[in-house]
Amino acid sequence: MASTILKSVTVGPHDLALYNAINGILADAYKVEIEILDASTAFPGTVLVAKTDVTTAAKVSTGIYRAVDAGGSPWIPAATCKRGRCIWSITQAAGDEPAEVERSFEVVEASVARRSSLGLALIEDIYDAGMDESTYPREVVHATLGRWRDLIERVCRQRFRPVFESKRIRGQKAIDVLPLSEPLFALSTIMLNGDTVTSDNANFFVFGGRLGEQRNPRIELASNPSFYAPSNIAAGFAHGMIQTVAGAWGFVDPDTYDPPEEIRRAAIRGTVLALTSGIAGSSSSGSPGGPIKSETTDGHSVEYGVTTSTVRTGLLSLIGDAAIRDALMLYRGPIGIAVTFGG
Repeated sequence: MASTILKSVTVGPHDLALYNAINGILADAYKVEIEILDASTAFPGTVLVAKTDVTTAAKVSTGIYRAVDAGGSPWIPAATCKRGRCIWSITQAAGDEPAEVERSFEVVEASVARRSSLGLALIEDIYDAGMDESTYPREVVHATLGRWRDLIERVCRQRFRPVFESKRIRGQKAIDVLPLSEPLFALSTIMLNGDTVTSDNANFFVFGGRLGEQRNPRIELASNPSFYAPSNIAAGFAHGMIQTVAGAWGFVDPDTYDPPEEIRRAAIRGTVLALTSGIAGSSSSGSPGGPIKSETTDGHSVEYGVTTSTVRTGLLSLIGDAAIRDALMLYRGPIGIAVTFGG
């Protein structure tokens, strides 16, 4: 996951957030530390915010911590950064070994991006792939990366970045299971059956945060609900009733919040092809999608290496490259069909 944040603007509470989840449910940690580095030119990088205990200062709500500076104030980057590292160190309980979550980011001028955003790759990834900044300015690359992010997530029917939001989901026929349209890796709150009061998270099992669970994301009712659970727990996820679920969603690596490597590479490849071949959002048009296989400069002759394997034609013509299409087919989200509830 790549966060694009703005120079001299306060970093938002979710731009570089840590979502500390235990078994898929947000929980406060015993100790939380943050370190922010600029790794634009060398690894591990120049210190922007020295490693600091921010267990209290960074806390937004249960299990959610925002990027702050050494003084505990929300972080305001003072300079641009092509490749940054926000390293969270989490100690769950006294005596435990700390674990780390690292989020990648870039800091850009306001002329490059209007607002902060979450993407699948950094602008610098495109230049590292061989594109020239003098030919393809940062604002153009950023916009094209954004269009490819949206296209990839539309085709796959799920997001590959951590998005904190509240969703309304209708209960299905199985009252003890609530299937989800995309992985929920950190549950914040849940309100059952149209209720306006949150239920105790201890009454639920969340599947979707670990790598083996992301293909079948769901919430299950605990087999032994709390004795003090409200009466609506007994009804489970009632068929046709609205369940309101808030938390951090997305098919991401739980240790980095990064997308799967195939998705990241697809975003980079698609952006490069869009910029050079006029597909998927480039300002030019008329070129078929795919890598250039041969070219005759003086005669202005060019041949594109697009394969024509069995595939839905419209999708290939939209994506423009068979390799990207095949990568996306590995990460199609669960199919959800909306129907009118007949009671």
